[in-house]
This record gives sequence, structure tokens and C-alpha cells, in this order.
Amino acid sequence: MKKKLLFCGLLLAGLNLQAQIQSENFEGNAIPTGWTQQITGAGTWTFGSNIPPYDGNPDFPSKAAIFNDDALGSAAAPSVATLLSPAIDVTSYNTLTVAFDYYMNEIGGKGFLRVEAFDGSAWQQLLFRDTDQITMANVSYDVTAFKNAAFRVRFTFDDEGGWSWGAAVDNFMLSGSLSTTKHGKNFFSIFPYPAAH
Repeated sequence: MKKKLLFCGLLLAGLNLQAQIQSENFEGNAIPTGWTQQITGAGTWTFGSNIPPYDGNPDFPSKAAIFNDDALGSAAAPSVATLLSPAIDVTSYNTLTVAFDYYMNEIGGKGFLRVEAFDGSAWQQLLFRDTDQITMANVSYDVTAFKNAAFRVRFTFDDEGGWSWGAAVDNFMLSGSLSTTKHGKNFFSIFPYPAAH
């Protein structure tokens, strides 16, 4: 009778398993639970629409978080509008990635979108865009260096005191990898030991 070699660990030991930590597609008609806004001046981020502020933009494939500076009019106060994701403890992850879709349109050099990640003590810039992004662009950033117990991301549109078009954000995703390595040793076993046939 032949003894069989069984791999109880299924070769998963030491591998990094990718996990979705947070995601938000902004399909609701109100700000999502846990998300917040900080507004200086006029306007707010709005939800429930797929129609961009700029007439030259194609409609978005689905609803998005939108800041429409154009709708405020030329007489509105300057706007600095920040949309913040919920804070989350990501210290147990080996790697960390943030991805999202965005668009941004300025007028006459006025208006920018800045995206930052909180590293536990300060905000670290991921994206700064002060030129037109007419169609939705997808971007991804390795934010492993910023992981902490209160990690979050913020999106800020600033019209720089002018009458601008605006910006939109969609399909936010925070993902990370968890290692199956336990106490520095690969969790792998062979039975029977020694293997024989």
C-alpha cells in the first residue's frame, strides 16, 4: 500500500492575499455613511447624479460624487470643498492601495483637485490636478507607507477664488494584502512525515 503525500497548507503559506477593505461607488442620493465634508465658502459635494458640471464632459457611466462650481454662479464666494472617506485601522495589512476614478475641469487657470492620504500625523499628497481631465480617469496609488490606525483619504476641489467648472470622484477602492505567514514561519505541513511510498 502506498502512503500518500498530503499538502495540508495547500501552498498558501507565505502568499499575500488581496482583500477589499473599503469601497464606495456613490450610487446613493446622499453622502454615504461615514463620509464627511469640510466646506469653506459656497457649495457642497452632491450625490445622486451622473451629469457633470462641464457641458463638454460625457455623462458619467453611473452616479458620482460631484462638486459643481459652475452652478454656484460668478458672484458666489470662493469655494474650498473637501470630501473625506471614513477613518479605518489598516495596520494589519502588509500592502495598501487606493484607487478611484476622477474628472476635473477648470476655467481660465482657476480650479484644482487635490487628493491626499492621512498617514497618522499628516496628509500626504497623492494627486494634484489643475488642468482639464475631461473624461473619467482611473488612478491607483501604493499607500503602504501611510498605513496607520486612522487611515483615510480626502478629495479637495478649490476654485482658487474664481468661477470654475468643478470635479467628480467615483469608484473609490481601498484594498490591501494580508500575509498567511504565521510568526515568521511558513504555515505548511506534510503528512505523513517522513514522506514515503
